[in-house]
Amino acid sequence: MKKFLIFTVAVFTLVCSCSQKKDAAQPQEQTALEQQLPMAEDFKSPQGKPTVVDFFATWCGPCMQFRPVFHKAEKDYAGRIEFKTIDVDRDQALANKYGIQSIPTILFVDGEGREVYRFTGMMSAEELGRQLDAMLEKK
Repeated sequence: MKKFLIFTVAVFTLVCSCSQKKDAAQPQEQTALEQQLPMAEDFKSPQGKPTVVDFFATWCGPCMQFRPVFHKAEKDYAGRIEFKTIDVDRDQALANKYGIQSIPTILFVDGEGREVYRFTGMMSAEELGRQLDAMLEKK
């Protein structure tokens, strides 16, 4: 019984300390709009072009399935939209900065550096094309 009590107290202490660290790491309060559409200055195009950012990992099956779709769109929209890829394992700080919790995640950033849309999961070529066309219409 004594071992069980010690184990329970240890687990409770560990859980409490983890939740306190998580709360301390949270950014200052943001408005709902800022949480939905953070500034994506890291991806702002110097030419004012919209940018699409693919957050991926080499070990992620859906990410690797999406790569050919992304690269075909990159060729199809060359000169009109910028395309960037970010390996979340190599650039964890950037992934954390943009709240990437699942991959693949695709960020759509307007020419002013504002995130206008975010898609998480396997995106079809058709959906990607619709989003890219919508970005060009708003330009």
